[in-house]
Amino acid sequence: MKLRVVNQRYSDHYLSNFLINYVKKFDIRSYMEIGVATGRSLFAVVDNAPKLEQIYVCDSWTGKHGGCGATNHQHVDDRLRDFKGEVTYLDGDSKIVIPQWRRANPNTRIDLVTVDGDHDPVPAMTDLLNVSEFADVIVFDDLYHPGHKLAEVWEKFAMKQKHKTKFSLLYRKGHGVGCLGFVTPKRLRKGI
Repeated sequence: MKLRVVNQRYSDHYLSNFLINYVKKFDIRSYMEIGVATGRSLFAVVDNAPKLEQIYVCDSWTGKHGGCGATNHQHVDDRLRDFKGEVTYLDGDSKIVIPQWRRANPNTRIDLVTVDGDHDPVPAMTDLLNVSEFADVIVFDDLYHPGHKLAEVWEKFAMKQKHKTKFSLLYRKGHGVGCLGFVTPKRLRKGI
């Protein structure tokens, strides 16, 4: 596996901009987000993935993580009312509900999964390992956030996955975004 480091600066919203650029280029039909908060990255995907059919939204809805989380998913319901696909809420602690969901859906693959939930190292690694069982591409946020120690988590995770990784990207600007792909994504159009 070759790690590609990208030092391009998009804006202050690295994760959302990364996701927008990614879903505009590749055929994304299913998306899961762990840690929704205000929903900025979720809505970035929904608004820019033309073939999106299925969304899985996982959050504890306690409002305490990151200081900006919502206490329920009403704001997501309101914003997605025109979405024609299916939305599945996985409410609760991702370390519990994701394995439960996986046991109930053992053959389901998700095209793109964003992990931006619990920012403590052990639970963050647990989320990454859990989704690696069914994600085609994983995006991980806040690697270099000064309040968290997630860069080491990402590096250890990437090393554990190197035998099955097709591509890897690392954005070092801002709080940092990491991306691992376990399949080569299908482009929407040639030349993109």
